[in-house]
Amino acid sequence: MRSPVVLAVMAWAGSSSAEPPHAAKQVPFAGNRPQVQLDLGLAVIGAGFEHPLGEHVAIQIGAQLFSTYFAPWFDAGDKVVGFGGELRPTLFLSPHGRGVYFTPFLRVARVTGEHETGVTGSGVGFSTGVVAGYAFALTKRLDLRVGAGVQYLRYLVDTLAGEVGVSTPFVALDLVVGYRL
Repeated sequence: MRSPVVLAVMAWAGSSSAEPPHAAKQVPFAGNRPQVQLDLGLAVIGAGFEHPLGEHVAIQIGAQLFSTYFAPWFDAGDKVVGFGGELRPTLFLSPHGRGVYFTPFLRVARVTGEHETGVTGSGVGFSTGVVAGYAFALTKRLDLRVGAGVQYLRYLVDTLAGEVGVSTPFVALDLVVGYRL
């Protein structure tokens, strides 16, 4: 039979570790983790890296192929195609990087467009907008974001035959697959 003093010493020794067992697993912004992302929005196919800045905020930088292939369908301008980059901060209403989100974005791309006469030209343009959506947890590490919003597209290219491109407000559709690191 053990004495109360021995039991007290054993209990004290077991609880005297430098950190409680659960503290070693905690990291800042544990629920909102860095991600590599595949961006499959309306006008882009791209890859990006998102880093959390706090429990509710993250910022993404990405590179993407850009196109206004859809603009002629809606009589909103001409098709231009190119390559560019994007910067997008994201605000999450929940502290774990999932759930309702809002994200403004800015894209800049070098694009090429073709006049109806067959003459091509290239130039730099931009689009900016805001999206609201929902980030779903597909697995512990895999996320899916789906959202919609508005954007302004301005990609105008001078050719010898005249200007082509797009300069108009338009709907923004967001589809992002993220892998938490």
